Amino acid sequence: LFTIKTFTVKFVDWDDTTLKTETVEWDKDATAPAEPTRSGYTFIGWDKSFKNVKENLTVKATYKANSQGIDEVQDASGARKVLRDGQLYIEHNGKTYNAQGARL
Repeated sequence: LFTIKTFTVKFVDWDDTTLKTETVEWDKDATAPAEPTRSGYTFIGWDKSFKNVKENLTVKATYKANSQGIDEVQDASGARKVLRDGQLYIEHNGKTYNAQGARL
């Protein structure tokens, strides 16, 4: 008796909100959901490949901050301080935090 192995591929947005969950057979491709949107950002893709799936995956949406009307400064650590709509945000390693340090 032959059993086909399957895996779960979960697509999440920047804030870990689930966009789609799919069951995929071994070595098959998952299908991404429609491109998500985020105010003040442009979607630039997914953080990992979901082709030839051989394990359970969580695939996260990645974004680039829109530059219109945004003032930003990048420090030596790579963190960017962004002033957007009068609010200060800090972006580091693909995550956004408010000025009080809470992850957004």
